[in-house]
Amino acid sequence: MTKSTTDTGKKKLSRKKRPARKREEFTSYIIEISDARTSYSFSVNKNKKLDPGPYREIAFLECIGTLIYPEKFAGTTIECTVSGDRRHIDYVEQPLAYDDYCPNLVGLLNIRKDSTNYFSWVPFDVWPHICQMFHLGGLNYFNLYGSALLRNKSNIHSMHFQKTFNPEEDV
Repeated sequence: MTKSTTDTGKKKLSRKKRPARKREEFTSYIIEISDARTSYSFSVNKNKKLDPGPYREIAFLECIGTLIYPEKFAGTTIECTVSGDRRHIDYVEQPLAYDDYCPNLVGLLNIRKDSTNYFSWVPFDVWPHICQMFHLGGLNYFNLYGSALLRNKSNIHSMHFQKTFNPEEDV
């Protein structure tokens, strides 16, 4: 608090005004995919802290690509991992049962000088279809939409798999 004087000479305390909170900014991040591969693992679950149940299942689509938008990061190599996850199927199949559940992201993008990566999950039942489209050459771009970078990270709110990219329409 700062002190100021009034007409009568008495000192009064006044509060400092806080700067107005900035509105959250959003942007697209476009990745051109150069290589994609899949991996799958099924095992007995020895660590119940990681996954409940007797078995553990891990499915990944791993891609290497190049950021082409925003232009500031154009040419940056990025590793993308999309995981098929059975734990989230209920949220998609029975949305009314989770009316009070409000997720903040579908993926997390990290852009750093030494390592740039993206990790997300999709419901397990669509994971095989996405992998098949990549292997058939039907998907060449990730269009990620999320918050502007803050401390080199962005919460991604939506992701689109695309065959083509048009900067006038897709950004």
